[in-house]
Amino acid sequence: EKGHKMLDASLVVSDKIKKLQGEYKGDAKKALGKVVDETESLLELIEKIIEAAPEANRVAYLEDLIKFTGSPMPASAMAVYASSWGILKGFLMANKFRLILTHPKKWQKDLGLGTSKGKSKTEWKNSLKSEAQRYYPHHKITLANADAALIFRFAEQQERPNDRG
Repeated sequence: EKGHKMLDASLVVSDKIKKLQGEYKGDAKKALGKVVDETESLLELIEKIIEAAPEANRVAYLEDLIKFTGSPMPASAMAVYASSWGILKGFLMANKFRLILTHPKKWQKDLGLGTSKGKSKTEWKNSLKSEAQRYYPHHKITLANADAALIFRFAEQQERPNDRG
C-alpha cells in the first residue's frame, strides 16, 4: 500500500516534469521560470513522501542526468530537464535520502526489457508503457510516466532482491 502511494507520487512528479519540457521547448528562459513556479508543488508532494518514510528507510532512485543536446533534445528542453533534476536531487539529498542514480540501459536490462534497436522511438516508448502497465495495472500509466513506473519497479527489485517477479 505505502509503496503504491509512492509510485503514484513518482508518476505525478514525472508527469509534471515531462509537461514542462514539452510546453517550453523553444523558450529556455520561460521554461526555467515555470520550473521555479512548479517546484513548490513538486516539493509539497515530495514532503508527503518524506512524512511517510522514516529517515532510516529513505531511498530514491533517479535516472542519471542525460548529458546530451541535439535534435532529439534541444538545449531549451535540456535546460528544463537539468534544472528540474538538480532541484529534485538537491531536495532529496537535503532530506537524507539514500540516492541511487541509474542509467536507462541498466534499469532496462535488469527488467529484461530488451533494447530499442530496430524499433522506432514510438514503438519503443509504447513497449515500455505496455510493460509498465503490466507491472502496475491499477495505475494510470502514460507515455510520459512509463519510465518513472519502470524505474520504480527496478527500485523495488533492487531493494528486495528476492522479489524478481
